[in-house]
Amino acid sequence: MNIWTNLILLLTSPVNGWKQIGKYNIPKDYLLSKLFAPLIGLVGISAFALFFYEQGVGIVSILQRAIIQIGGYYFGYNISSYILIAYSQNDNKAETNRIFVFCMYCYSLLMIFSIIENLIPPNMVIIFKILPLYVAFIIWKAAEYINIEMSESRFVLVFVLSVMLPYYILSILLNSLL
Repeated sequence: MNIWTNLILLLTSPVNGWKQIGKYNIPKDYLLSKLFAPLIGLVGISAFALFFYEQGVGIVSILQRAIIQIGGYYFGYNISSYILIAYSQNDNKAETNRIFVFCMYCYSLLMIFSIIENLIPPNMVIIFKILPLYVAFIIWKAAEYINIEMSESRFVLVFVLSVMLPYYILSILLNSLL
């Protein structure tokens, strides 16, 4: 079981990716230290790529951008996880861990797309703004992995909004504060 291989499999074949992830009971702490934390660090570092593309950009604005992205992903992941745990109303530790792992993989994909956006020149970034919609598709394909009984349309609405919306709301709030 390689978590990076699982991540690539999620990108190439979401159904098979969730099946592969579902075969193992990956502890959330392991995934946090081996996947999520390194990606958060890479997001912060990749924010500095703007320094090479735009003249006159100050270190303060780049640090603010890095802080907004790091804070948005970290707190967005936590908020999303607890929203889904509250929604599932399940006290089973294995199911709770499954929700944490689900959110961690979804946010890891969002962070990878953010790293790509950070590394590409600003005039080409508009092309990559559609990538989070692919994460919404990957979330939709996780219905079997999550094991929550509900209609498909309701699953998509609840899970896509509860996973992706906290990051975007936090980013907007942090942008307005900084």
